[in-house]
Amino acid sequence: NEIIKRGHAVGNHSYSHVKGWGMKTGDYIRDIDIANDLIKSNLFRPPYARIGPNQARMLNERYNAVMWSIISRDYNRNISSAKCADNVIPYLAPGEIIVFHDSIKCAPNLFEALPMVLEAIKAKGLVCKKIEL
Repeated sequence: NEIIKRGHAVGNHSYSHVKGWGMKTGDYIRDIDIANDLIKSNLFRPPYARIGPNQARMLNERYNAVMWSIISRDYNRNISSAKCADNVIPYLAPGEIIVFHDSIKCAPNLFEALPMVLEAIKAKGLVCKKIEL
Protein backbone atom coordinates (compact mmCIF):
# COMPACT_ATOMS: atom_id res chain seq x y z
CA ASN A 1 0.00 0.00 0.00
CA GLU A 2 0.99 3.67 -0.29
CA ILE A 3 2.30 4.01 3.27
CA ILE A 4 4.75 1.15 2.85
CA LYS A 5 5.73 2.34 -0.66
CA ARG A 6 6.73 5.66 0.87
CA GLY A 7 9.14 3.88 3.23
CA HIS A 8 7.13 3.83 6.46
CA ALA A 9 6.61 0.94 8.86
CA VAL A 10 3.08 -0.15 9.73
CA GLY A 11 2.46 -1.68 13.13
CA ASN A 12 -0.33 -3.46 14.93
CA HIS A 13 -2.23 -1.43 17.52
CA SER A 14 -4.95 -4.09 18.07
CA TYR A 15 -8.23 -4.52 16.26
CA SER A 16 -10.54 -2.96 18.85
CA HIS A 17 -8.15 -0.54 20.60
CA VAL A 18 -8.58 -2.33 23.91
CA LYS A 19 -6.67 -1.94 27.17
CA GLY A 20 -4.78 -5.05 28.19
CA TRP A 21 -5.23 -4.36 31.90
CA GLY A 22 -8.36 -6.04 33.19
CA MET A 23 -8.90 -8.07 30.03
CA LYS A 24 -8.46 -11.84 29.78
CA THR A 25 -5.13 -12.61 28.14
CA GLY A 26 -6.63 -14.95 25.53
CA ASP A 27 -9.20 -12.34 24.48
CA TYR A 28 -6.52 -9.66 24.26
CA ILE A 29 -4.21 -11.82 22.15
CA ARG A 30 -7.09 -12.79 19.83
CA ASP A 31 -7.92 -9.11 19.25
CA ILE A 32 -4.30 -8.40 18.30
CA ASP A 33 -4.12 -11.47 16.06
CA ILE A 34 -7.29 -10.36 14.22
CA ALA A 35 -5.59 -7.05 13.49
CA ASN A 36 -2.44 -8.83 12.39
CA ASP A 37 -4.41 -10.89 9.86
CA LEU A 38 -5.07 -7.53 8.16
CA ILE A 39 -1.83 -5.67 8.91
CA LYS A 40 0.79 -8.44 8.79
CA SER A 41 3.41 -6.69 10.91
CA ASN A 42 5.82 -7.86 13.58
CA LEU A 43 5.51 -4.47 15.34
CA PHE A 44 2.97 -3.96 18.11
CA ARG A 45 2.15 -0.98 20.33
CA PRO A 46 -0.35 -1.62 23.11
CA PRO A 47 -3.23 0.86 23.15
CA TYR A 48 -3.02 3.22 26.13
CA ALA A 49 0.37 1.57 26.93
CA ARG A 50 -1.67 -0.75 29.15
CA ILE A 51 -0.55 -4.36 29.02
CA GLY A 52 -0.23 -7.03 31.67
CA PRO A 53 2.91 -9.12 32.22
CA ASN A 54 1.34 -12.36 30.94
CA GLN A 55 0.03 -10.56 27.87
CA ALA A 56 3.46 -9.04 27.21
CA ARG A 57 5.17 -12.40 27.60
CA MET A 58 2.82 -14.11 25.13
CA LEU A 59 2.94 -11.25 22.63
CA ASN A 60 6.74 -11.09 22.73
CA GLU A 61 6.78 -14.59 21.25
CA ARG A 62 5.23 -13.23 18.01
CA TYR A 63 5.64 -9.46 17.97
CA ASN A 64 8.18 -6.77 18.78
CA ALA A 65 6.67 -4.32 21.24
CA VAL A 66 7.28 -0.67 20.44
CA MET A 67 6.48 1.80 23.19
CA TRP A 68 6.54 5.58 22.90
CA SER A 69 8.77 7.88 24.86
CA ILE A 70 7.07 11.23 24.08
CA ILE A 71 3.33 11.78 23.83
CA SER A 72 1.81 14.91 22.32
CA ARG A 73 -1.56 14.47 24.04
CA ASP A 74 -3.18 15.59 20.79
CA TYR A 75 -6.30 13.65 21.77
CA ASN A 76 -7.02 16.10 24.62
CA ARG A 77 -9.52 18.65 23.34
CA ASN A 78 -8.82 20.86 26.37
CA ILE A 79 -5.30 21.74 25.22
CA SER A 80 -4.15 23.78 22.26
CA SER A 81 -2.06 22.64 19.34
CA ALA A 82 0.74 24.86 20.66
CA LYS A 83 0.61 22.95 23.96
CA CYS A 84 0.75 19.65 22.01
CA ALA A 85 3.93 20.87 20.32
CA ASP A 86 5.29 21.99 23.72
CA ASN A 87 4.63 18.48 25.03
CA VAL A 88 7.09 17.20 22.42
CA ILE A 89 9.71 19.74 21.37
CA PRO A 90 11.69 20.10 24.64
CA TYR A 91 12.19 16.33 24.75
CA LEU A 92 13.37 15.74 21.18
CA ALA A 93 16.53 13.64 21.04
CA PRO A 94 17.90 10.77 18.94
CA GLY A 95 15.91 7.56 19.39
CA GLU A 96 12.80 9.12 20.89
CA ILE A 97 9.45 7.75 19.70
CA ILE A 98 6.69 10.36 19.50
CA VAL A 99 2.96 9.63 19.52
CA PHE A 100 0.51 11.63 17.45
CA HIS A 101 -2.88 10.18 16.52
CA ASP A 102 -4.52 10.08 13.10
CA SER A 103 -8.16 10.46 14.06
CA ILE A 104 -10.86 13.04 13.42
CA LYS A 105 -10.85 13.87 17.14
CA CYS A 106 -7.12 14.65 17.06
CA ALA A 107 -6.98 16.31 13.64
CA PRO A 108 -7.18 19.96 14.78
CA ASN A 109 -4.22 19.55 17.14
CA LEU A 110 -2.33 17.18 14.85
CA PHE A 111 -2.49 19.38 11.74
CA GLU A 112 -1.17 22.42 13.63
CA ALA A 113 1.26 20.81 16.09
CA LEU A 114 2.93 18.28 13.80
CA PRO A 115 4.44 20.87 11.41
CA MET A 116 5.86 22.72 14.44
CA VAL A 117 7.39 19.50 15.74
CA LEU A 118 8.81 18.54 12.34
CA GLU A 119 10.39 21.98 12.01
CA ALA A 120 11.95 21.60 15.48
CA ILE A 121 13.29 18.17 14.52
CA LYS A 122 14.89 19.67 11.43
CA ALA A 123 16.27 22.67 13.36
CA LYS A 124 17.92 20.33 15.87
CA GLY A 125 19.53 18.36 13.05
CA LEU A 126 17.57 15.22 13.90
CA VAL A 127 16.15 12.79 11.35
CA CYS A 128 12.89 10.82 11.46
CA LYS A 129 13.46 7.13 10.78
CA LYS A 130 11.35 4.08 10.17
CA ILE A 131 11.14 1.61 13.06
CA GLU A 132 12.74 -1.68 12.10
CA LEU A 133 12.95 -4.61 14.49
